[in-house]
Amino acid sequence: AYQNPWSLVEYERALFNPDWSPSREDIIVQLVHYCRREHEEHGTPVRAVARHILGFANGLPGAKRFRQILSDPGELREADETLLLRAWAAVSETRK
Repeated sequence: AYQNPWSLVEYERALFNPDWSPSREDIIVQLVHYCRREHEEHGTPVRAVARHILGFANGLPGAKRFRQILSDPGELREADETLLLRAWAAVSETRK
């Protein structure tokens, strides 16, 4: 799942809910909300979540830039949850 987290969506559909079909952007937006909530309630830094989704854009144009943004120490040091949106924008812009 680390190399291809999107496969979890396929498993969810196959095993539990065939009608569930979020977009990758939907998932990123949900992660932004999750990061915000975790930071407010527990002080969890964005890097604690970001490191687990480095493979989220694998196979898509812009995936390398997505990983670079989410693993850049300078970005992570001061990052808030919008870092996820900035990283996804690198993929979205490349796909247009």
